[in-house]
Amino acid sequence: MSAHVGSVFVVGQGHVAKQTVIYCNDINRTKTEIEKSAGHISQLFKQEVLVFHNPTTFATMTNADLQEKAANNLMETIETCLPPRARVVLLAHGHGAMVVRRALEKLAVDSQNTHGNKIHCYTFGGATMVPRLASKVHNYVIDGEAVSKGVSDEQSHMKAALEMTKPFRDGTEEPIINLGKALQKVIKKSAKTDKGAAILTKYFASCDVFVVKGQAREASDWSLIKKEVFADVANNAGKYSMLDYSQIVLPLIAQAEATMPSQSSSSNDATAAI
Repeated sequence: MSAHVGSVFVVGQGHVAKQTVIYCNDINRTKTEIEKSAGHISQLFKQEVLVFHNPTTFATMTNADLQEKAANNLMETIETCLPPRARVVLLAHGHGAMVVRRALEKLAVDSQNTHGNKIHCYTFGGATMVPRLASKVHNYVIDGEAVSKGVSDEQSHMKAALEMTKPFRDGTEEPIINLGKALQKVIKKSAKTDKGAAILTKYFASCDVFVVKGQAREASDWSLIKKEVFADVANNAGKYSMLDYSQIVLPLIAQAEATMPSQSSSSNDATAAI
């Protein structure tokens, strides 16, 4: 076992025999903030939540060794839950999505992908969009979430897709919109055949991203972060907290998971937002 990075602790009460809920937090979060978010998750799922504490701070966010160790330990945490549980519901916020993505990549190799069909993964405002490495992987971004410019190809793809689909998204009353499907409609309508459209089509064929409409419940503390640290954030837009997602989309996910049978089939069908 690798040197331990990322503590694991339980928040909330309640036992559900068919599943374990694991929450991986965003960067630079205190234990009090993490417990508050996990408490909301526990209330929504009506069961205890296993918190995998992502220890990354702004000072250590480029430390590849730390990220790798955290991913190793999250992978091992998931493996200890399968069995006895029939599935793991994996929730990740912000930078936690990077730890989760790497853990799932490792798990696919370590278990010859036998565990992937027992994992449902949901990310919220992720620093990366997790591809289809499990039976269900949905990435949610609240409309207006900050998107960095020029940091990576992935973030450039996200920014371009959000800009291209904005008129379409503004014109629909649907509260949760599949970004890949919206992009395909826009490309088809405009008859775009350039290289950029082809790159975006390929990218969104590998992951499911959903844009969530709605007003955030809690004001973010993003503005308190020094502007020079995130000088590349578009228009200094706000970053939503896990509590915002708890208000808007997480209740729907909790309800869907509660009504799902213990042995669920693959559910990455992009026609369904939840």
